Amino acid sequence: MHYFVTGAAGFIGSNLCDRLLVLGHQLTGFDNYCTGQAGFIAQAVAHPSFKMVRADLHEQREELTRAMAGAEFVFHLAANADVRFGTSFPRRDLEQEHDRDVECARSDAHQRHQAHRVFLHRFDLR
Repeated sequence: MHYFVTGAAGFIGSNLCDRLLVLGHQLTGFDNYCTGQAGFIAQAVAHPSFKMVRADLHEQREELTRAMAGAEFVFHLAANADVRFGTSFPRRDLEQEHDRDVECARSDAHQRHQAHRVFLHRFDLR
């Protein structure tokens, strides 16, 4: 199966990528590296069944569509991992997360290929 993972360079996304590759799947990772780290995803990047796309869900929508092409299943893990200002600006975080969900769901690739979706997010509970 071909998986597509947003937030692939984050801690959770990178561990998911490593596991899916061990299970023999093909995988495309998508991350802007805003809070993700190259070290987290280094093992996957070296794997022949993995393709990493460095791009932003908000800024590069066409790249999202291209990268998602052929995916049968989407793990949407992209999120604002910097929660220090979440209590001061909760509306901004909520809007960013909602916009990312909508972008993945509306992407041309999803519409064309009818990929299954999984939207997973971390919630900041203080």
